[in-house]
Amino acid sequence: MKTSYTPQLLIGLFLVFIGAILLIRDWWYLDQIFRAFSDLAGNTCFRDC
Repeated sequence: MKTSYTPQLLIGLFLVFIGAILLIRDWWYLDQIFRAFSDLAGNTCFRDC
């Protein structure tokens, strides 16, 4: 059975790809925010130790 790439499938893959990029970027921002809060609180190792 040969798989045919329909426009709907390509659009779906594109949206999943964009969603993954946005999710990774949001997690990176959350990590930066956590580090900023930990620096303000005087606790230099908030998650890594």
